[in-house]
Amino acid sequence: MGNLKLSYDPHEQLALNWIQNATYEEMYRRWRTATAADPMMAGSMGQHFLRELDRKGLRLSIAQEEAAREKVKGEIAEQLRKDEPHRNDPPAPDSMREIVNNLEEIKRLLISIDQNTERER
Repeated sequence: MGNLKLSYDPHEQLALNWIQNATYEEMYRRWRTATAADPMMAGSMGQHFLRELDRKGLRLSIAQEEAAREKVKGEIAEQLRKDEPHRNDPPAPDSMREIVNNLEEIKRLLISIDQNTERER
């Protein structure tokens, strides 16, 4: 417990407690998925976070550290696959049918407008 830091800021103290109690895998996941606005990755807190991440990594065997990293990378890749729209996929048949129906309706409206314009002349 010699590395335990204390802070008068309750949010900072929560972050310090989280860092102290987190596993290497949890910290690595946080580091890989953190946004630029994550206060735990900025300034002196960010430096402390990275020191602790390194320290916890050194306590693991190379195989354990690599397994934790690969697990997190796999989770992130899977989440990205779920979140990213399939840009190159053709529209689903129902969507295509809807587009065709809309185009046919637009065509009918344009013909109707054209016919009404001809009658008015």
